[in-house]
Amino acid sequence: MASQINLADKETLDTVNANVSTVKTDVGTVNTNIGAKADTAATAVNTTNSVFSNIKGILTKALLVGANTDAAGTTTIFARLNQIYTYLTTYLSSTISGYINTINNNIGSSVDAANSSGTTLFALIKYVVNMAGLGARVAIYSTSGTFTWTKPNATVTAVEVIVIGGGGGGAAAFTGGYGGLAGTAGIIRTAIIDVSSLSSVIVTVGTPGTGGVGMGAVGTNGTASSFGSYLKSVGGAGATSNSGTTYGQNGGDGYSSIKLAGDGHSSSSYSGGTGGEGYGAGGGGSAYNSSGSYGGNGARGLVIVKY
Repeated sequence: MASQINLADKETLDTVNANVSTVKTDVGTVNTNIGAKADTAATAVNTTNSVFSNIKGILTKALLVGANTDAAGTTTIFARLNQIYTYLTTYLSSTISGYINTINNNIGSSVDAANSSGTTLFALIKYVVNMAGLGARVAIYSTSGTFTWTKPNATVTAVEVIVIGGGGGGAAAFTGGYGGLAGTAGIIRTAIIDVSSLSSVIVTVGTPGTGGVGMGAVGTNGTASSFGSYLKSVGGAGATSNSGTTYGQNGGDGYSSIKLAGDGHSSSSYSGGTGGEGYGAGGGGSAYNSSGSYGGNGARGLVIVKY
């Protein structure tokens, strides 16, 4: 005999079936939202795509970024960066370096010899400057002693040189009421000298002669100035006798109008000789002075090198 289901049990079963149906619907929704690994990668991550679709989209974009070990190419972003880096560090950098080297070679350097064919820009500029006479320089040696003139570069093939010896010293007064003679100026000489085969030359600047000190004392000679062995000027002679008067004699002038030589001693009644002007000037002679006298010192020599 079949079992009987009462009305209360049927209502319970209906409720269970309805709940099961709801669960199935919910499970279906969850499954849909999760999706499957075969889902197409989402082009944009959002709530309308399945989880699998979104995950695949994210993974796809991550694969496009790539890794820093990717070979140069266009497959991933890192591959493209690698390609750009390779291009910059190989072809482009070497090309730019080549252009820079070419520019540098064309410009040249300040030590390039002057060249009318324009081997470099510097060489051509130096050639034009030399032709225009704008490149002349002057070395002046105005202190007594020994120095070295060094040729700046091979473009200097000749120099104009002026040499002046040291001036002679003036004499002191002499007995008998006579003043002293003045020292003579150093000799001035000039010449154009070929220096094409030279790199440097010893320069000597003459020392001045000293004035005589004490009655009857004579002045000493100035010494010679020279430009190596190529040009030499002797120094002025020191005074060795009286002036023939009670006054001192004026020193001979040298090179320039600068007062460099010493004056001779003056007395209360008579004036001493005035020292000459300029480099190499002679010292003035002393005026007669029974109580003592001295002659003026000569002026130092000078060497000028124009190139």
